[in-house]
Amino acid sequence: MNIGLIGRSGGRTMLRLEGKVALVTGASKGIGAGIAKGLAAAGASVAVNYASDRRGAEAVVAAITASSGQAMVVQGDVSKSADVARLFVEVKAAYGALDVLVNNAAVYKVEPLEKVTEEEFHREFNTNVLGPLLMIREAVKYFGPSGGSIINIGSMGSPSELDQPWCNGNRRRSRGRRNRSRK
Repeated sequence: MNIGLIGRSGGRTMLRLEGKVALVTGASKGIGAGIAKGLAAAGASVAVNYASDRRGAEAVVAAITASSGQAMVVQGDVSKSADVARLFVEVKAAYGALDVLVNNAAVYKVEPLEKVTEEEFHREFNTNVLGPLLMIREAVKYFGPSGGSIINIGSMGSPSELDQPWCNGNRRRSRGRRNRSRK
């Protein structure tokens, strides 16, 4: 993929993406929305994917188009192969190509381990692990002869989540004992 550099903005090098097409999963809010807007600002046409927050995805597209960018909303659950196949068909129908895939969609529910159900485990695993696999498998069929770029986004959660007993309770308990013994 031939991406040209066009200068610096806030200490970061900006990429020229005119004529490129990007699909961003989980782009109706948060990091995904920011990524979609950034790709559009660099000149890419962007497919803004969402699973359930259509209003959020439409707001991202509206922000992009208000800044003279090109964007479309595309609904689909990345954990379902039929939805994934349809996403790519819709992007190709609208833009004719695909150059960049950003796997950003993720789900999680913070709760004590003993309350995690099999259903919740499978929902999270299917979206967070199977989803990117399905997306990558399909994306390579749509990249042109010069290939494309795949960006996988991951997160370990916010610092407040890391303080949950199910996450690092043993470390906190041992640290607490150590602190009490020093007094």
